[in-house]
Amino acid sequence: MVVTFALVSVLILAAGANPIEVFFEMLVKPLSKRTARLEVLVQATPLVLAGVAVAFAFVSGYYNIGAEGQLYAGALAAAFIGPQLAGVPAPVSIVLMIVLFGNWRPSRVLFGALLFGFLQALQLRLQAEGVALPYELLLALPYLVTILVLAVVGRSASYPAALLKPYRREGET
Repeated sequence: MVVTFALVSVLILAAGANPIEVFFEMLVKPLSKRTARLEVLVQATPLVLAGVAVAFAFVSGYYNIGAEGQLYAGALAAAFIGPQLAGVPAPVSIVLMIVLFGNWRPSRVLFGALLFGFLQALQLRLQAEGVALPYELLLALPYLVTILVLAVVGRSASYPAALLKPYRREGET
């Protein structure tokens, strides 16, 4: 790590800047205030998750090439789908995800609903106890864990054959 700082310092000096000021601006200043630390977490979370996805695929014996493109594709999909669900309350969207990821099986849907309810009660209890976590993280906990668990459980989600097909009575054309 010392060698890395030394090499980067040489490059910064070659660019005509003071390495100590640059390192202060990059490493110390972003972590000096609570709001700045939260902003660093917001900005870094997608990159960390992309790195975890690549590492998970590699450990599983697969090569995941193009994680940055997958990150952009996911962001584009979220930017498209987000406004479509603008008026939908978050619990309603969770219900839709539970049904879809539950693979239309009542036992999985029940498991997802119970998991979400338990996590919702847990986050309220943790807030009441005064746990030293940001309340935003506690509010997001039920949603994040439910989506993660259901995405893992329902990886092979399929849909009923008649989904989105208009109903026609026998004899009608």
